[in-house]
Order: sequence, then structure tokens, then C-alpha cells
Amino acid sequence: MAYTNESLAQNKSKGRMGEQLAIEEMKRQGMRILSSNEFLGKSGELDVVAMDGEELVFVEVKTRTGYGMGAPEDAVGTAKQRQLKRLARSWIHKHGRYNVSVRFDVVAIQFLDQDIELRYLKNAFW
Repeated sequence: MAYTNESLAQNKSKGRMGEQLAIEEMKRQGMRILSSNEFLGKSGELDVVAMDGEELVFVEVKTRTGYGMGAPEDAVGTAKQRQLKRLARSWIHKHGRYNVSVRFDVVAIQFLDQDIELRYLKNAFW
């Protein structure tokens, strides 16, 4: 499929909307948001960092429209997991949050015709 500037803008917009839905869900669950869309140099960006009680949570948000590309959470493969672990180490060092329990969650969001499916996968990988 060829991407146009319009389709890329729509995808980016859906991605930001998905991240906002994820943050709302995390707050509903009682988490405290520490940062979102934080760039850590050339290594990349963390979607959301939060505290869930005493646990530091790094959250990857994956958003898809429909089912054509599979489930959003399937996009968080081993290479992406390695990248997120590197980013988490950088974030911890940058913010001095040592000696805390850490976990990695994934929020999968699918925009369907009239519905939005949100799946929160706690402890998605380690």
C-alpha cells in the first residue's frame, strides 16, 4: 500500500488518540503518569511512563485501524522489546529512579467501524 501525506497524518493522529485513550485508562486504574512521548536521544521514544503503586511502569501503546495488519500487540516483538528495555534503562538513569520494581505493559487499541477496542496487557514481557 502506498502512503500519502494524508494517510500518514491520519495514522499519526490515530496513534496520538490511542495514546491519550491509554493514558485515560491508566489513570482510571489509579496509575500516576510521569511522562508521555518522551524522546531519549537517538534511541527512540517512550510512549508512557507511570507509577502503579510502588512499581515503575513503561507502557508501549500500539494502535491499529481494523484487523488488516493483525493485532496491535503483535507488533511488540523481540526487537521492539529490546529497544524498550534500553529506553527504560536510559529513562531510569536520566531521572534517577533507581531501586524500584519495573514492569513493561502494552496497550493495544483498535479503531473499528463504530467501536474502539482497548486491551491492557499488564506484564506483557520482561
